[in-house]
Amino acid sequence: MPALTSLYPEKRLVSEVKPEAELEEGLISGTYQMIITSKTDGNDDTCCVFAGSEALLLNVPRLHPLANATGGVRFADIEKYSVLLYTKTGVWEDIVRREMPAAHIIMQDDRDSFEALKRESALLSFSTELSIKRFGNVDEAIVLPVLDDSAKIDFYCHVLKKNKQLLSEFLEKY
Repeated sequence: MPALTSLYPEKRLVSEVKPEAELEEGLISGTYQMIITSKTDGNDDTCCVFAGSEALLLNVPRLHPLANATGGVRFADIEKYSVLLYTKTGVWEDIVRREMPAAHIIMQDDRDSFEALKRESALLSFSTELSIKRFGNVDEAIVLPVLDDSAKIDFYCHVLKKNKQLLSEFLEKY
């Protein structure tokens, strides 16, 4: 969003986290001019470009048993613990739930409360490089990469072919 806001300062930009199928329908129907998903283009009316990659990270309190896993952790290692997860994580929530079906996931839908719980509790929590860049991380926590292949995602920016110039402008600047 910050990149798009600086590129289009005269436009009103709205960000929504929704299932990818809903975003795709909204693009086709004209509700959205641009969407970002983890899927490459599969529709004849749209085009897409690579927008970047992101990896899931685990914030581990220093006294937690997983704090010694210095090389990283797998979902199977995390699943037996309670984990704090922010609700507006888009595709990441789906991946965490799919990869850790038996985990006790504590959902938090308020960003300030989520950040406070991350700081003040002994709970594991998830973040990404982008969320750490934007919101910071708990100083006392050890940040470990999640090593499973599903913990890394490529994202793609999609527009209708008739609006292809939006992608050109985005690519020129970023």
